[in-house]
Amino acid sequence: MFDVEADELGIVEINTTEDDLRALPGVIDAGVVNGYQISSPDKENFFIRFAVTAESLRQLRTRVATALSTLDYRITARPEPAGAE
Repeated sequence: MFDVEADELGIVEINTTEDDLRALPGVIDAGVVNGYQISSPDKENFFIRFAVTAESLRQLRTRVATALSTLDYRITARPEPAGAE
């Protein structure tokens, strides 16, 4: 399994779907958590996970790099609570 973790606070908006990832060579499973809220950098903040198979380490690295390059997501700022200043 390969996990993608957020490195900033906010809400994750993902355009890439699980089916998009599964359509890639070697990707056998995928999980996407659209709308994931990152509230602390001190905990794990994984919002995409995928499993990849390959016949060699080189092929595995290539397939992971391909999957990562197809990801389309952004992290937006969390809305401020009402009355907060």
